[in-house]
Amino acid sequence: MKIVAVVFDMDGVLFDTERIGVQCWTEAAEPTGLQNAREIARMCIGRTIPGTKEVFMEEAAKQGVALDFEKLHEDCARLILEKEERDGLPVKPGVHEILEYLYERKIPVALATSSKKDIVLSHLEKTGITKYFRKIVTGDMVSHGKPAPDIYIKACEELEAAPENVIAIEDSFNGIRSASAAGLHPIMVPDQLQPTEEILLLAETKCDSLLEVRKLLQEKYL
Repeated sequence: MKIVAVVFDMDGVLFDTERIGVQCWTEAAEPTGLQNAREIARMCIGRTIPGTKEVFMEEAAKQGVALDFEKLHEDCARLILEKEERDGLPVKPGVHEILEYLYERKIPVALATSSKKDIVLSHLEKTGITKYFRKIVTGDMVSHGKPAPDIYIKACEELEAAPENVIAIEDSFNGIRSASAAGLHPIMVPDQLQPTEEILLLAETKCDSLLEVRKLLQEKYL
């Protein structure tokens, strides 16, 4: 198998932001009366905001809760911003090492994330890793977010690379489903969720960190 490009997810792969997101969704939902908000938030990992809204509204309807999702989202976004301003943006171990490794070998790298473009560009700039990404595809650039394959199909089109020659690095179930459906080779680096049997079947393999992914790329793919 010839690998010609690598596509990264962002939250939970490059930055330790999935954990913060779940915490903030849970905290923001406390006044609403919604039960099991933490588990609902975990179901939304990897989804766009419209996709997240669908999940929250469906669960709220099951519980008979009249949920104002726009207010919930606004409160959650405020909590996330407060945490980032107070504690900084946490970078996952191995980010700089794997990106520099690929950069030195002139392997094209793209980002395929459900987050909005302004947030993505801000995160990349704050952490000094913008230069590593040849293409950036965000959730508001495609019609259907993860787990639909659209975002990974577009990333490959932008890179002018056939999906069967591209590695995707993901942490979420929805991301693995998306990359697999698009025909890429997904590597799962678990963050908030450990892979189920379904996800292990869809993923090319599982690694415990980006440092392990770098070693795998070096030994097997590049």
